[in-house]
Amino acid sequence: MAEFKREKEVKELESFIGNHKVNIVAGLRRSGKTYLLTDLFVNYLIDNNLYKENEIGVLKLSDEDRNINSIKSLSEAVNEFVSSGIKVLVVDEAQMIDGYVNFYKNFIKDYPNITLYISGSNSDILSIDIINHFKELANPLYLNSLTYKEIVKDKPDYSFEEYMIYGGLPAIINEVPERRFSELQKIYNEIYKFDIRDRLEKKLEYLSKKHIDEILSLVASSASAFSPSQVASRFSKGVDNTKFDSMKLIKEIEDVLEFFELSFLTSHIEVDDFNEKAPLKNIGLNKKYYFSDNGLRYVNCDNEIRARSNCLENAVYLELVSKKIKPRGKIILNKKNEIDGEIDFNFKYSGEDYHIQVAHTITAVNYDREIGNLLLLSNDTIKIIIYCYDLTDSNETGIDYFLNDSFFKGNKEMVA
Repeated sequence: MAEFKREKEVKELESFIGNHKVNIVAGLRRSGKTYLLTDLFVNYLIDNNLYKENEIGVLKLSDEDRNINSIKSLSEAVNEFVSSGIKVLVVDEAQMIDGYVNFYKNFIKDYPNITLYISGSNSDILSIDIINHFKELANPLYLNSLTYKEIVKDKPDYSFEEYMIYGGLPAIINEVPERRFSELQKIYNEIYKFDIRDRLEKKLEYLSKKHIDEILSLVASSASAFSPSQVASRFSKGVDNTKFDSMKLIKEIEDVLEFFELSFLTSHIEVDDFNEKAPLKNIGLNKKYYFSDNGLRYVNCDNEIRARSNCLENAVYLELVSKKIKPRGKIILNKKNEIDGEIDFNFKYSGEDYHIQVAHTITAVNYDREIGNLLLLSNDTIKIIIYCYDLTDSNETGIDYFLNDSFFKGNKEMVA
């Protein structure tokens, strides 16, 4: 079983030492928050002689550690650690105790020489809610699923094809291949039921569970900017418009999309007009959505061909995010404000301007849409195409071609 060391995240947690904040590990359910904080990080501090074992206090409240089930018993356990001289306090599933917010706010005020780390989320509260409760005192580290580059460091036999389908959740990667899909489906059902459906259902007037399912499938299956107004038109076909407010329906769809993001299931990039003319926000085409894990996108796509294409682009997005890059997209509109083409990612990195296009298969039919759009750009930008198959054997001057996993395994910090 591979042990993914999460070196980048561990080093970031180390940088929080002494910051007088409530340091919170947040992110997607089952992404490894507990293991990162209570195992990898604690062991790193000890192994690198930053702290001795008796200088670190660890409480796992989900296990009812020390029979802690109230503020009183939590206070007793923490006071015991403080009296023994700890310098770091780690609390997993911090939300298990009623009144935990004020307790930890008071803790960092009363013990400025002890660095506090917490994690937590369950069916009653999302980890984003925990961050919001602490407001300006919160210092979050957002944990994503593993990128392909991170995976092959510790599990080199995990193929890029497997990553495209099953993603980067540690529990799935370490599962036997024949059980990966069923276990991935279980994790998705857990996230969807507890973090999304059950919470949203109480807030929606027009949308049903079936509608929420369909929105998620549409997001997973969409290869371009996502329009809530178009989805609303789809849902309202055949319905008497006098019986509901279409603007409220659009707002509910927008709320559902936002909740997917609050659950760390998806995130979005802003999309610009390629020709810098159309106000995309006004026509509802200013956002494009990606999943926080490739496998979770794959299980929600409506067909196999679209799933593989979208998951390749999703993998590129996750790689960029892992480098703390915030890409934008560009779309080309026709006179009817319909999307005629796009550039998937545009961003600045190390002083260079990048435009990246992702195409699972380059064909004569989609050549202009994929390669041709890159050729429209000026020569002072770095142009990249990432693909799995090229049926045209193209090799345009000024474009860097990355086949399959070559971009992910070692992209020389983008392009040298």
